[in-house]
Amino acid sequence: MSERFDTLELRRRIENIGKRSYRNALKFGWLRLCRVSEIVGQSHKSDKGTTPRGPTCDSVEVTKYKGGEPVVLFTVRTSKRGGLPRTAAYPLNPEYEPWAEELYKYFKEFSPSQNVFDFTRQKLWRVAHKAFAGLTYPIEEYTRIMENGLIVKHAAHERMMGTHAIRHARAVDLMGFYGFSIQELSVIGGWTLRSMTGASGAISRYAHLGWQSYFPKLLIKRY
Repeated sequence: MSERFDTLELRRRIENIGKRSYRNALKFGWLRLCRVSEIVGQSHKSDKGTTPRGPTCDSVEVTKYKGGEPVVLFTVRTSKRGGLPRTAAYPLNPEYEPWAEELYKYFKEFSPSQNVFDFTRQKLWRVAHKAFAGLTYPIEEYTRIMENGLIVKHAAHERMMGTHAIRHARAVDLMGFYGFSIQELSVIGGWTLRSMTGASGAISRYAHLGWQSYFPKLLIKRY
């Protein structure tokens, strides 16, 4: 029987990935709730309609929350929204989130124009699939409309964990453990406020700037 995902188990498995670049890519995907195309810097020749929008060294900066707590800001170019930037904030203090400072230092090893994670989404998926062997996550019932117009209904089921599962698992973690609201989750994860809350598209373009609203919720010594 497969094992359902658990936050600390997922983090442990990511930590155990041998190659530093892949390990840090999945850490970045976890902290930023990334789609895999928002992590990687290369596309495969078979990719159709998928643009790699991975970060460079200038995708991260350090600031302070209300002049006090040091903060790391990670910027992602959002897929499916034309590369619209969104920002996520994490405490620089490793007692709250040890991966934030680690990734900040890693990013600064690269030049401004250099892709931090210079490989394809297919390669990263294989790494994640191997690292998460035996773990699954739930998929709710959904309906797809095929190219020929046929409507196909898919029953609820379990799916093996890969790169996309990190985004799902982190969203659950932020809401369940840290108490994020739907609006706060949309800010950090890049979902449109229109789809999640009904807010206008004009407002949603600036939502990523509102990291101050959720940052205090992350000041928990957990790891």
